Amino acid sequence: FLEAFNGNSKAEQLKYGSLACFLIGTVGDQVLTKKATLAANFPAALTLLTALAGVILFPIIVYGAVWLGHVKKKHIWVEWWKPCVIAVCFAVHHALLNAGAGGHQMPGIVTLVLVKFVILFSMLLSMPQWSLGLVYQQNHWLGLVVLALGTLLTLSTQFETIESSIGSKFFKCMLIVLSTVPLAGAFTFVEVYLKVQNKELFTVALWMWVCMVQFFASLLLVPLSIVLSGHPLGQMGVRLGDGMLCYTMGITPQNLGSSDTDLDCSQASVCWWGALIFALAFNLAMPVSTRYGGATLMWFVRAMSVPLAGIIFSSRIMGQFATPMTWSQFFGLALVTAGVMLFN
Repeated sequence: FLEAFNGNSKAEQLKYGSLACFLIGTVGDQVLTKKATLAANFPAALTLLTALAGVILFPIIVYGAVWLGHVKKKHIWVEWWKPCVIAVCFAVHHALLNAGAGGHQMPGIVTLVLVKFVILFSMLLSMPQWSLGLVYQQNHWLGLVVLALGTLLTLSTQFETIESSIGSKFFKCMLIVLSTVPLAGAFTFVEVYLKVQNKELFTVALWMWVCMVQFFASLLLVPLSIVLSGHPLGQMGVRLGDGMLCYTMGITPQNLGSSDTDLDCSQASVCWWGALIFALAFNLAMPVSTRYGGATLMWFVRAMSVPLAGIIFSSRIMGQFATPMTWSQFFGLALVTAGVMLFN
């Protein structure tokens, strides 16, 4: 609603306010989603529920804004193929990320560091003339270097854990890194559309159309999610249904497989609903941050979630899943913060 205001001061308020909301929402969503998958890991169901939540919530916000007179109807319509492109990229991103990051095998702090590859891909995709034609200055590249040092320092205590079973963990790490390519591509496309092609569009409306298409794209990618998570296609329907009941209602499946004997669906459900609130916050902030701050700056700010979430992963909030806190994570926070300041 604040986008109705004009002037540079309001634009700055929207920029930094949305970035702050984006950071808080990101940290809360990452921590609670990780805790939910530690309690019960159903990647395909998690991917589908992400889109389904948007299908339900965003139309209420958009048409509520229209009904209250804050937004004109002409500012909620988009060309049909553009949300389709964004939605497919998002669906592929979530399918790869949830398959790689879920469960006990991949530490949460490792996932947070690996997804920072989105910054590099975002910078590379925004440089060509056919996209945004951005030219990054010395401070931007220096900020990227400092950010990389901060994330590596945060990750340093996890290297031995990864090397202890390099086969499967390496595959999961590659899935996480690959998931950042369609994510960077989607937000470069969003930035071009919101900044250049459709400056008057109500940003939440774009997310509404994207989520509607993303739901069906996620359905088509369910077989891929099942295979990547190591389960046979014959269990696709059962695991999808069990996962959705587990996360939304806390119902533990009756016929458990050998890999599901330690499920705690009651805890997974509480964490999933909590993560949904934080996810709504950062999803509302993302398109606003992209319009007023740019996709690359948004990913730099998100990088601050690495050491912040690392601190939370070691606290009582994680319960039995808490991991010891190290000094490298504190120093990593300082370096990541410095990298964001250099970039901005």
